[in-house]
Amino acid sequence: MKRIGKMGNKGYMLIEIILASSIAFALAYFMIELTIKLKNKNDDLLVETLTATDSAIISNGIMRYIKEEYKKDENFVFDCSSLSYDKDSKKFTINGELIDKVNKYAYVGVNYIRCSKDDEKIYISVPIGIEQLGKFYDVDLYYRIGG
Repeated sequence: MKRIGKMGNKGYMLIEIILASSIAFALAYFMIELTIKLKNKNDDLLVETLTATDSAIISNGIMRYIKEEYKKDENFVFDCSSLSYDKDSKKFTINGELIDKVNKYAYVGVNYIRCSKDDEKIYISVPIGIEQLGKFYDVDLYYRIGG
């Protein structure tokens, strides 16, 4: 009888080890999966923040340029051709002066940049977005010169 009792204890110990190992591996798997999801969410938020910041910098840069030029000369006439974007270097310039270098995750719809002038009003639209996330941070600028 003593011999059977010893074998029973050894077999029970093996089941405990297998059960504990499977629980440990399951917990490790879920913790790694949770960590990866959190990292991806954090990366998405970083890209969104960078793109929103680029949009604001471009908008402020254009407004600052128009305001400074109008202060220098009250007869200032904004020329839409002074606004340009280099697709290769991802740089926005106005009259040759750098406004912003767009982050590498954002795309700018160069073919869709619109600029129009009516009397003393300027309308500028620059589509900026994040293709992977399907989010858009367009620069839509309505500016009234003077007044």
